[in-house]
Amino acid sequence: MKVAVTGATGFVGRHVVRGLLDAGHEVVALVRTLPLGDSTAAALHGATTRETGDLERIDDCASLFAGVDAVVHLAARVHRMAEDSEDPLAAHRAANTDLTRRLADGAAAAGVSSFVFLSSIKVNGERTTGTPFSASDAPRPADPYGVSKWEAEQALAAVCARSALRGTSVRIPMVYGPGNKGNVQRLLGAIRRGLPLPLASVRNRRTMVAVGNVVSAIRYALDDDSERYQLILAADARPVSTAELCRALGAAAGRPARLAPCPPALLRLAARLVGKGAEADRLTEDLEVRVSGSAPDFSWAPPVSFDEGIRSLADGG
Repeated sequence: MKVAVTGATGFVGRHVVRGLLDAGHEVVALVRTLPLGDSTAAALHGATTRETGDLERIDDCASLFAGVDAVVHLAARVHRMAEDSEDPLAAHRAANTDLTRRLADGAAAAGVSSFVFLSSIKVNGERTTGTPFSASDAPRPADPYGVSKWEAEQALAAVCARSALRGTSVRIPMVYGPGNKGNVQRLLGAIRRGLPLPLASVRNRRTMVAVGNVVSAIRYALDDDSERYQLILAADARPVSTAELCRALGAAAGRPARLAPCPPALLRLAARLVGKGAEADRLTEDLEVRVSGSAPDFSWAPPVSFDEGIRSLADGG
């Protein structure tokens, strides 16, 4: 199968390109500019690279996908802790909703068979209270990023309904793995430096997803032709607490995490006083995800365990 991948130079994109190549697919990595830096070129070795410029400015999206069997759309305007746009919802809609609609229309016009869109668990909401999010839940996005991803899912479903294109939206929680520079990597860095962390009392339940599981879910979606359109919630098999995450990171890095007790409520209060309330919420609140899909015969399961994913992160980071 010949697969075009948008967002191929990003953290998830590099892993998806490698996973598809390893599975025997021919990959066209759509990149903003060429030439690529040495590390990016090495990560995409084996794929055909195609320079696109700014995807939001392309008029003829069908031309991007000439001769392509499938599209994996990863490019996005991501959630930002420090939003710099005067109209965040409009900015997210342009980069996420409108672009997804135009790319899906272009893929349908080009005769592409399958379109996989990487969405976010933020479509479901920001937190859970005892019941994990699942594919059957009503969407409740709470910020512009989540709204734009939900609208993009609906746009893809609409294109599939009026064309021969088969589509899948894959919602994921926070991703971790080698090469990521997100929150988990920052925790790992703090643990390696021996910094004390006031997280021993945090017994929340938060589901994440190893990047290898994201790749696996995307490959499953490309191979599954049972539905015209389907939704998948891809995640690790079980949730973990922030304290457990820190201990696992320390064990994988060979440096035990230095955790100190602090009531989560006090931790959140202190964080808000210094403008870090959102970060504290992520460290202390629950966000559980149940691996699930909208298709009646959905059968994907995450092949990478939490411990394996953390070891891979520590070895590669």
